[in-house]
Amino acid sequence: MKKIYFIVNPKAGKGKGESTYEIIKNELNECDPNRFILYRTENPHHATTITKNIDDNSIVFAVGGDGTVNEVLNGIDLNKDIVFGVLPIGSGNDFAKNVKTSTSIKDLVNKIKMDSYNIRQVDLGNALISEEGSDAEIHTKFINALGIGFDAYVAFLNQNSKVFNGLISYIFAVFKAVSKVKFVDAEFEIENETISGEKLIVTLGNGHCSGGGFYLNPGAVIDDGILNLTTIEKIGKLRILKELPKALFNKLETIDIAKMYKFEQIDIRLKSGNFVHTDGEVVTANATRIKVNIIKSGIKIINLL
Repeated sequence: MKKIYFIVNPKAGKGKGESTYEIIKNELNECDPNRFILYRTENPHHATTITKNIDDNSIVFAVGGDGTVNEVLNGIDLNKDIVFGVLPIGSGNDFAKNVKTSTSIKDLVNKIKMDSYNIRQVDLGNALISEEGSDAEIHTKFINALGIGFDAYVAFLNQNSKVFNGLISYIFAVFKAVSKVKFVDAEFEIENETISGEKLIVTLGNGHCSGGGFYLNPGAVIDDGILNLTTIEKIGKLRILKELPKALFNKLETIDIAKMYKFEQIDIRLKSGNFVHTDGEVVTANATRIKVNIIKSGIKIINLL
C-alpha cells in the first residue's frame, strides 16, 4: 500500500494554508501515521527538499498554490514510482483548473483516505535557463506554464507585493506591470521555424491557464504529448489594457496580435536579461536563453473523483 504525503504551505492563500494544515491534521488523526504523513513547509524551496526524501512507491500532495505545486514537482525523482496530487488553496491555482478537484479540503482528504481517485499520466515541460553574466544554468521542470517577460514580471509583482488574494491579486499586478512594461526582444527556434521580434507576452503552456485565470494557452492539454506557445506582439499600454482582459474570457484567439504554435522543443534567445516564471514562480530576472523540451507522459497525477 502506497504511503501518502501531504506537504502544506502554511502561507498559501494569504494564510489559508495554516487553517488547512489544521484541517488535514484533524482528518488524519485516527489514520495510520506510518502511511499518512503530514509536513508543513517553513521557508521557500522547503517543499522541494521534503519531496526529494520521500519513499519510492508513494503519493505526494502539494497543498498550496501553483508555487507549492512547482516546488513539489521539482523534488520528485521521475525515475521513482511517485504519484503527484494537488490540493489547491493558493491565489491562482492554475494547474488545478486542468484536473478534477473540489473546493472542500475535508471532502478531498476523505476521498484520499477512501482511495476514491484515479490516476492519469500527464506531460511535463523541462527547461534549461541561461542567465546574463553567468556560466551556471538553471534546470527546472514545469507542469502548467513557463512565461517570459510581461507575465513573468506580473508573477514577480504578485509574489512580492501581494495586496489582495485570488484573481484580483493578479489583475492588480497587471496594472502595476503595464506602467513599467518591458518587451521581450527574442529569436525563437521552434521545430523547423524561426520567429523573431519584440513581444509583449511569451508563454509556453502545458496547461491552458496562467496568472490566476488568464487563458494564455487556450489550446493546451496536459496529456496530449505536445506543448503550446503563445506570443503577443509589442503593443502600446492602452491596447494592453484593452486586449489582455480577453484572455480572462478565453477569447485570446480572436486577437490578431496573438500568435499560437505547438512544439516538442524550443530554443529562445533573448537580446537582454528578462524575467522567467515556471508555474507562477519567478526563477530568474535575468534570463538570456531558454531551452525547453517536453517530457511526454512524464508523471502520474491524481484525479480526485
